[in-house]
Amino acid sequence: MMEQYPYAPGAEVTKNAEVTLTVSSGPPKDAIEYTYNVVISPAEVGGTSEVHIVYSDARGENIDWGTKKSTIRRRSRSSSCSFRIRKRP
Repeated sequence: MMEQYPYAPGAEVTKNAEVTLTVSSGPPKDAIEYTYNVVISPAEVGGTSEVHIVYSDARGENIDWGTKKSTIRRRSRSSSCSFRIRKRP
């Protein structure tokens, strides 16, 4: 399911109320899977960085991947996170 209206997910709905659901038939047949790697490097050694990723791809708009925190103990180190998207050719 891609969307519902006029009630938000988890909201209480009155009996016999009309709810419109929008569903997808799936990604386009020619969509290509791609893995993005995001490198996280705090500005200061010992500091913590937080990255929040929201993206749009062949599956939909403004998809919330989530948040990743990283603490680096040495200057030359960083961490990364990966997420998969579906691209239209």
